[in-house]
Amino acid sequence: IRFKQNRYYGFMDLDGNVMIEPNLYNAGDFSCGLAYVGTLSYYGEDFEYHPSLCGFIDTSGRVVIAPQWEFVGGFSEGYSAVMNDGLFGYINMDGELICDLIWDEARAFENGRAQGYKDGKVGYIDTAGNLIVPLQ
Repeated sequence: IRFKQNRYYGFMDLDGNVMIEPNLYNAGDFSCGLAYVGTLSYYGEDFEYHPSLCGFIDTSGRVVIAPQWEFVGGFSEGYSAVMNDGLFGYINMDGELICDLIWDEARAFENGRAQGYKDGKVGYIDTAGNLIVPLQ
């Protein structure tokens, strides 16, 4: 169970025992054994903006997919939508892209396929990243 303490997130089990200390700037619920976590955005010494980036941890708190995405969805059927520079794609649980960042919007996988939107049209991909229903 995700909880927040003093502006930071942690996780506890159903008995209330802290499993991952509250030291995470941002965190989502676990799905498929992984939870998204986010870094803090900041301005560098050269005043360049560094946005918050998201990655994933496992139930022990170990980072399994390094923070590298501006947005991530929770895992569904072993895949997650990810976004950088305003475009979405999909990764597997190893953090490998199965579909390039080409979508304007991306939905979670359901029944082995995911819905994506591009230029006002909708299409579907399979778990290999293949377009199985063309954009319409």
